[in-house]
Amino acid sequence: MNIKFLTNILRGVFASMILPIIFICMFYFPYQVFHWINGDISMDYIEIILMVMVYLMAVPYTIIIVKANLLLNYFHKEQYVNDHTISLFKQTRDLFLILSGLVIVALPFLYVLADRQDAPGILFLALVGLGLIFVFYLTFAIFYIVFKSL
Repeated sequence: MNIKFLTNILRGVFASMILPIIFICMFYFPYQVFHWINGDISMDYIEIILMVMVYLMAVPYTIIIVKANLLLNYFHKEQYVNDHTISLFKQTRDLFLILSGLVIVALPFLYVLADRQDAPGILFLALVGLGLIFVFYLTFAIFYIVFKSL
């Protein structure tokens, strides 16, 4: 398969990965807050803290997607190893660390929410997400080491 074809497919995948975050942060949470202010629904402090944490997690997540698209642009042009791609790998690796730190901070609040609502699946999904973040972090760290040595 051609590298340009694969980079175009990955661009589509990255675009589809950012759409749920845009929907949640721009439409669902403001809708919830609007109904909470009007008194239609009740929200605990745990839910409000988690909502703020999701907004905080959306920032590095979006930047990671943008940096990955920039890396794909370099791969599309077949410029695999240069100083800019190495710095993009390093920045993306650091953003994965920030994102995993935010998820770790949110885990106790997710535990309380899962305990209150008797929904252990919430905690399981958070732990799976944290595991995926670490896998992606290790992948980018390995790519950074390989590209730095070339």
